[in-house]
Amino acid sequence: MAAHPRPHAEPLHSLAEAAPGELVEVVHILFGSLRQRFEDVGIRVGSRVRVRERGAHGLTVELAGCATISVDAVHAAFVEVRPPLADSPHGPAVPAPRHLTAGTFPDRSRTGDPAPNPRMA
Repeated sequence: MAAHPRPHAEPLHSLAEAAPGELVEVVHILFGSLRQRFEDVGIRVGSRVRVRERGAHGLTVELAGCATISVDAVHAAFVEVRPPLADSPHGPAVPAPRHLTAGTFPDRSRTGDPAPNPRMA
C-alpha cells in the first residue's frame, strides 16, 4: 500500500511499510472485524507502536515499551500509521468513549431533517 497524499495533512503509510526500529502512531484501522482483532491485542487508533523486526510473513511490534506482538503482513497493510505527534512523551491521549443518554441524542427536528429521531419519541 503506497503512501497517499491528503490535503493539509502529513502523508500516511501502512504499518506493513514501517521500517524496523521506526516508531509510528496508529491513525486508522480499516474494516471493523480487523479493527476488533487489533483492539483485542492492544493496538488502537492513537496507539504508538515500534516495529522491532520484519519477517517474510509479518512484523514484530512493541506496544508502549512492554508487550511484543506478531502482526501478519497482510493485516498490517490495513493499518494506517504516521510518525507520532510530538505533543507528549507518551503520545496523545485517546479520548474516552462518549456515552449517550436518551436526552443527548441529536434532535433532527432542529437540524432540518424531516425524519424525527426515533429515540427522542
